[in-house]
Amino acid sequence: MSDIRRIQLDVTGMTCRMCSAHIELKLNSIDGVRASVDFPSATATIDADSAVSVAALCAAIADAGYQGELRWERPRTAEDLKIPGGPIKRIARLTRLLSRGRRMQEAGIQTPDAATPIR
Repeated sequence: MSDIRRIQLDVTGMTCRMCSAHIELKLNSIDGVRASVDFPSATATIDADSAVSVAALCAAIADAGYQGELRWERPRTAEDLKIPGGPIKRIARLTRLLSRGRRMQEAGIQTPDAATPIR
């Protein structure tokens, strides 16, 4: 657990909970990162491997169209609550799946019809 850090970033530019979900999705797409973004407090709480830099985290937030700035960073302890992040990852997987199906249809590749039973 010593090589995982708990990082908190101040996030500016969010106007709604969808903004925080978008940022959370961007952060969680980085290998070695588990993040949760809270809209009311305008903060991102992140557990990151030692190989992940704060600059990379801030760059991911900037790529999403917002700004992130380091509030604090410390080694993760056993007392720290685990960052959930599960629903956002499931939504991201579903979005990728639906997007792939749409691209297949646009390319003329046959996809299973929802009314057709799968055998």
